[in-house]
Amino acid sequence: MSPQPVQSFEADSLPVRVFASEEDMASAAAAEVNEYL
Repeated sequence: MSPQPVQSFEADSLPVRVFASEEDMASAAAAEVNEYL
């Protein structure tokens, strides 16, 4: 299970997710890429 963002919003129709730490962001990005591939 990937870390959950502390805040989510849209900027210019693009989804933005803010994470508590760089490590959380990296884990979430890796999980999303893993699902995509």
